[in-house]
Amino acid sequence: MAKFSDWNMSYSIVAYIERLLATHERVQSFTRRDELFFEIRRKDNLSRMNVVLVNLYVVGLADVYRIQAEFPGVDCIVTGGNWNGYTKEAKDYAVASKLGLFVTGEFAGALWWTIPHKYVKKDDDGNPTYHYKSA
Repeated sequence: MAKFSDWNMSYSIVAYIERLLATHERVQSFTRRDELFFEIRRKDNLSRMNVVLVNLYVVGLADVYRIQAEFPGVDCIVTGGNWNGYTKEAKDYAVASKLGLFVTGEFAGALWWTIPHKYVKKDDDGNPTYHYKSA
């Protein structure tokens, strides 16, 4: 039975991610455990991903540390909704730690990449875009 957390996850965010994973062309299968933790098996010999889904308006560095402590083996953190974001400090730490830190739209793109934590969404001119917010 799933262990429920105190992360106050919204059903709509979980349902959205489950639909995304079920229909994404690079996802072979996924398992959801511990309410927020998704084990994703990707097609075409791409690496597996261990993803923690949260619904935080701003993911800060302390949140990243807490997620890493509560979910050993995580290699990607997704905060539900493109209205959410993360601090520059949290993103910089994640990149240096080879940890993906994304909003849902970025995550959908990262699923295509050989090395997902290196994925960066770009604007129409090819410039990187980030969902930075202040804590």
